[in-house]
Amino acid sequence: MSSSHSWVLPIFVIGLGASRWAQMLWSVSGIGNWVPRMPGVPIAGALAGRSLWLWLGLLDAMQGVGFGMILMQMLTRIHIAVCLVLAQVLGTVVTMVDKATATDANGPGDVFPNFSAGVMVGLRKP
Repeated sequence: MSSSHSWVLPIFVIGLGASRWAQMLWSVSGIGNWVPRMPGVPIAGALAGRSLWLWLGLLDAMQGVGFGMILMQMLTRIHIAVCLVLAQVLGTVVTMVDKATATDANGPGDVFPNFSAGVMVGLRKP
């Protein structure tokens, strides 16, 4: 179907939702280190957690390709170049401001929810 209609992949991957956010939450919150409800040996839970993290990474990569295809089909080369340069500049400025004003600017801090300790414990750190 994608050979006759080039919008199939972009529309599909946009429908995947926020896979990058889910991947970051899964990997950084500690909940992906060990999935206790997996049957068998404890290593099965660790493998299941990492497998889900890799799957979310694959979905995120597909989403990046889809958004790139949308830009390529809608904009001229000059528009794409300007958008990419402005996005890099804006991202750099936001990162610098974030590093200067973050709560963990002077070292690692406890700023990300840890759902491995429980749902309520994770929700106390938005």
